[in-house]
Parts: sequence; structure tokens; C-alpha cells
Amino acid sequence: MNYAEESLRLHGEWKGKIEVISRVPVKSKDDLSARSRSSPGCR
Repeated sequence: MNYAEESLRLHGEWKGKIEVISRVPVKSKDDLSARSRSSPGCR
């Protein structure tokens, strides 16, 4: 099996392969916007 086939197989099995988890509570779009602008590298 090549990488492309294995990637597609795992994507289906795991319902995706990458997960993003917030370290702080985000209850609204404003919360998310305020936190993302204060991240390093964001201008």
C-alpha cells in the first residue's frame, strides 16, 4: 500500500487525522477572535 492509499484509509477510519484543541475556553466568535489575534505570528 502506498502513502496516498494509507492516508485515505486512515482518514476514513479516524474521521480525519488532525485535531485542534483550544487551551482556553471559547464560547463565542468574539472569544475566538480575541485569542487568535494574540497568538505569536498573527498580525
